[in-house]
Amino acid sequence: KVIKAHKYYRLLFLTFLFQSCIYEYNPKLEKYENLLVVYGIITDQYGPHKIVLSRTASVYGYSSIPESKAIVSISDDKGNVISLKEKGSGTYLTPETSKGIPGENYKINIITENGIHYESEYVNLTNVPEIKYVEYEFTTKQDEKTGEELEGYQFYVSTDGENQNQKYFRWELGELWEIRMPYNITHYWTGDSLI
Repeated sequence: KVIKAHKYYRLLFLTFLFQSCIYEYNPKLEKYENLLVVYGIITDQYGPHKIVLSRTASVYGYSSIPESKAIVSISDDKGNVISLKEKGSGTYLTPETSKGIPGENYKINIITENGIHYESEYVNLTNVPEIKYVEYEFTTKQDEKTGEELEGYQFYVSTDGENQNQKYFRWELGELWEIRMPYNITHYWTGDSLI
């Protein structure tokens, strides 16, 4: 009986020890607040291309803080400058006629409303290799968070890696749906009237 009680107290002590190691951690991240965040992409396709400016917020907050009324431009190393216009809060667009040229170097210039000037280094717009083929399969995968079985299509894209220095690729997927009705439609509702 003495041995059993001794094991019980040892187990109780270990349980108390492990529970006492749990405590709330609140890091001090003030120096990362109110920093300018620049998100955007320029391609060799016609625009408008979008640059989004915002400010970092507290890690305990969830709101986005757009950076409005800035002067934003994109320039190449030959002296050509494209000015962007603000459309919406913190969103800046190039003209529709603008596009990047592969092999050229570009940088972004930003002057905020309070007069602070930001300028990136020149970045080379690399040529994107053509897609060789796209394959897909209908598959079922388990959601990592919920464990739920989800059905969907898995896509595989194959291309030539002709530029060994190119590390990043970006493709956009567009969807087109066709709905076939079993009956002929003679009238439809537009939201305001029956046609």
